[in-house]
Amino acid sequence: MSFFYTLRTAFLNLDEDHFKILRIIERNLKKYEVVPLEIIEKQSKLDKQSVDKLIRKLNFYKLVWFPKGREKGCLLNYNGL
Repeated sequence: MSFFYTLRTAFLNLDEDHFKILRIIERNLKKYEVVPLEIIEKQSKLDKQSVDKLIRKLNFYKLVWFPKGREKGCLLNYNGL
């Protein structure tokens, strides 16, 4: 599959909450190298399970990235910009 087809499929399958999470990550990248999940939960006003589910789907489409290590958080991938 081509890059554009994958990207199109991703954006057609995302809802308003997914875009809310992407905007929160984008806003907070100015302050954090890796945006902590607690910040995302607090600003989105969603519970932890909902945020985890939304971020897993964003990760499936390669719109966000989870670095391995002590810090739990995520970054935007090039596709998520």
